[in-house]
Amino acid sequence: MKKLIFILIISTLFFTCQRNATKSSKHIQEEFCGVDLAQNYDSYLEKIIELQAKYPVKSKKVLVFPVKFHYVSDDGNMVLSEVEIEASLANLNESFKFCNIQFKREGVVKNIYGNSKVDDLYNNKDFENNFVAPYSEPQHINLFVFSTYDQVVGFTHYPNINNNLIFIAQEKMLDPSLTHEFGHFFGLLHTFETSMSAAEIVGDNFCKNHGDKICDTPADPLGASFLEDECSLFGEYKDQKGNTFKPDLTNFMSYYGKCRSRFTIEQRDRMYFIAAKIKW
Repeated sequence: MKKLIFILIISTLFFTCQRNATKSSKHIQEEFCGVDLAQNYDSYLEKIIELQAKYPVKSKKVLVFPVKFHYVSDDGNMVLSEVEIEASLANLNESFKFCNIQFKREGVVKNIYGNSKVDDLYNNKDFENNFVAPYSEPQHINLFVFSTYDQVVGFTHYPNINNNLIFIAQEKMLDPSLTHEFGHFFGLLHTFETSMSAAEIVGDNFCKNHGDKICDTPADPLGASFLEDECSLFGEYKDQKGNTFKPDLTNFMSYYGKCRSRFTIEQRDRMYFIAAKIKW
């Protein structure tokens, strides 16, 4: 009897721990990526998709983009260290190596003193334009790193606004959030995107027009819970036809925390086309 009680207690504790370890992609959205409204990018993206199908890139030489680092802080004792810079570039280059896109540091860090946060620029486009004007270098990707943020961990602009600006919180420099923003910079939508079209469903025959408009990323319901330590889905999720969702927790363009580690083949192709034909 004592043995049975002990087993029941251990089982209860294990289940409780498992429940407490879960996160939700919707909960993570409380700290979110502040990319542009996808609706404003829709017609431009449709043209890209059309041109990509008509003129596919056959020979993919490695494209190397120079990155200029800018550091924004109101504390003169805070710095953007060489270790952070080199580690962030190493992570980016590892993430983009199969896309044949690479990055190199250009020049010294430009220190900008002030109490602005990532959120301030995201929430006020005029302020953003005025803020970056003295520092932005058009021949580089300008990466503005902020010492503080409230909710917006980072943001950038889709290729229809071709201004070579990416903004990130210093705290997120070395996690998948930075690669996520670079994915948007090269034209990718969120895997759970629904604002421009119908939600993607399992086995969608119109995957080129629905969701993120890429077919080799599975349908992804924003709000799915997952065990971040194990990178496994928690619970079952069904689309409007009753089919079970199995989103890719590893995709960089999702909201699945530290589980994000890869781009799909079609995502790589889209980014390379935009990198070569628009950004290069």
